[in-house]
Amino acid sequence: MKNVFHLPFLFLFGGFSLLPAQSGTDKLSLQAGVFLKATQDQEWETVADMLYPKLFELAPREQIIAAMQGIQAGGFEISLSDPRINSISDIETHGTEKFAVLKYQMHMTMNLQGEDFEDAEAVETIVSYMKSMYGEEKVNFDKASKTLSADARNTMVALAPEESEDWAFLEYKPELDAFLGEILAEGLLEKIKENQ
Repeated sequence: MKNVFHLPFLFLFGGFSLLPAQSGTDKLSLQAGVFLKATQDQEWETVADMLYPKLFELAPREQIIAAMQGIQAGGFEISLSDPRINSISDIETHGTEKFAVLKYQMHMTMNLQGEDFEDAEAVETIVSYMKSMYGEEKVNFDKASKTLSADARNTMVALAPEESEDWAFLEYKPELDAFLGEILAEGLLEKIKENQ
């Protein structure tokens, strides 16, 4: 259940634009843009269609969609803007899969309203979590309006079968290594880290 709570954070705080087309990454760039736009627009069915399928071995697809939908229902009003993919690594092969690491940034605004955020301690927990995730200097919180804003820089991994151009996506953060180690092919996590 703990992993399910974190899953929306893995996919909700993504960036939302395309890099100019690059040789060998055109289709990846296009699909990443579709995935991130669907995340921005909160089209959770489309997002789930483009997630790395092995993720659903840890939590059923419907449960992940419900968890992402539940964020907004719980008083998390989130808007994402100024998205930009800054880089896409070379596409590499590992076993029967290929992968690339995408670095992106975006601005996120969260309005912490509703019953879940009437308690000042709950609000402080979210603010502290965001500061630990993105850095103290990149997160601002207005106590009067309960509005948190962050300039987020993140990393995402794109994966596809070796002979396919049908990319699937996962958020990457070092604190998720144990979680990702459960669903990625042996040795792949180490290769992803090398591309950081």
